[in-house]
Amino acid sequence: MDPRAEPFLLKSPAELPSVLVRAMGRALRHGDMRLVEVEAGLAVALASEQPWLRAVAEMFLVSLYHRAEFGRKSVRNPFPGLLSDPLTESEDEAPASRRKAPVTTEESDARARALVAKLPTGRFRRLEAVNLRPTLYRGAAVARVFLEHALAALPGDPRASADWAELAELAVGHSGNGLPRGEGFAELQALSYRAELYKANAQRVLGNLVEAEKLLTGAIVGARTTTIKDLRFWAESKAFRTSLRRDQRRFEEAIREAVLASALWRHLQDERWQVVQLYQLASIHEQVGDHPSALATFREALAARMAVPDDRLRVGLRHGEVICAARVGRPGEALRLFEALLPEYDRHPEHRARQHWALGLIRAGLGDGSAAEAAFRASRDAFLADGAAYDAALVTLDWTLLLLDENRADEVLPLAVSMGQAFESLGIARETLAAWNVFSTAAAQRELTRRAAEQLGREIATGGRGAAG
Repeated sequence: MDPRAEPFLLKSPAELPSVLVRAMGRALRHGDMRLVEVEAGLAVALASEQPWLRAVAEMFLVSLYHRAEFGRKSVRNPFPGLLSDPLTESEDEAPASRRKAPVTTEESDARARALVAKLPTGRFRRLEAVNLRPTLYRGAAVARVFLEHALAALPGDPRASADWAELAELAVGHSGNGLPRGEGFAELQALSYRAELYKANAQRVLGNLVEAEKLLTGAIVGARTTTIKDLRFWAESKAFRTSLRRDQRRFEEAIREAVLASALWRHLQDERWQVVQLYQLASIHEQVGDHPSALATFREALAARMAVPDDRLRVGLRHGEVICAARVGRPGEALRLFEALLPEYDRHPEHRARQHWALGLIRAGLGDGSAAEAAFRASRDAFLADGAAYDAALVTLDWTLLLLDENRADEVLPLAVSMGQAFESLGIARETLAAWNVFSTAAAQRELTRRAAEQLGREIATGGRGAAG
């Protein structure tokens, strides 16, 4: 942790209000704190159990980026006279060209979607069509539709996502000489930076983390320098940075960015993005082994998503709730949730391996060792058949813990050896394979402990697997 963030190392939750006040005072009156430190304090407050404190922190976060959602009435600064950072320029001090951005109507959005729908398929044909009719495929509405396509292409086709983001840059008139100035300039500028975010996220999904970091940082620094006030840009920047930090195994930062992004999406009343963000936050908590926080976050997302008709998202959230309930020692509750989810599992056979895994954890918690072992075996075999080596490893470690708890340590070695052979054939990372070999050696020497098996599970979960989303 950055030593300058020391004010946020709390001794008790009762210190939260005073910490927040100190952060605001130091940052805004004296300017001796960096933005990342202020956000660290806000993340602490947003994760508290005190609703009033969360509300204050959310409003302060919004005012920090000073929402001016283009085409709609902006939110006034709730801390007048305090915000002097370039990011938080007063609306009354902003140039008229940014205060009077044109209203985007449903009609113009519909026309833009119809226009984009007529484009040919294929990257080069689409690019050619846009360049041949530069006047037609220009403007904020068209750019927003291009960004919708960029988002829809992820995570399955990151190259197509980057291509759509490039078209969005063309739509706003971006060139080496900058953007054309005039009415609506601020909105076009924000859309240009949003396109950069999407290009950065596409590089992340492709595995090019260094290039993704470069593009993402460039977009954020540029937006700060030019005082971009579109809250959607800042929410997306934090959502994409959450994913990047997770892929970089910088989990503490990823959690902080996810908490801040969720608050921004909540303020924007974009429930689907908020739920997706909570889902990601819960998954990170689960990945680092903080199952109580993961369970609470999964349930927060489930409570919010009732208005979001996304079947795949709902199944993922409910499955996460089952897994975490089992892991925090509530097998009876997990079983009830699991049985209620069975119809969803039947409609989504792609979750079969995870369904068996959840059942294994539940049966182990209920003391039904034979049923748990059968479920773990079915889950491991399904993961291996799909080439999901890391998930297979984690299931095998849960199976190992069951064997150790039942004083069947002699059965761990053949299991470990068979998994090591499978990992070699699947091309698992050398570091993970080496750790597994140490695990196998300990099993052979009858020196394997439950603590060692749990530690290997944490190492694989946080160091071996890529992150999606």
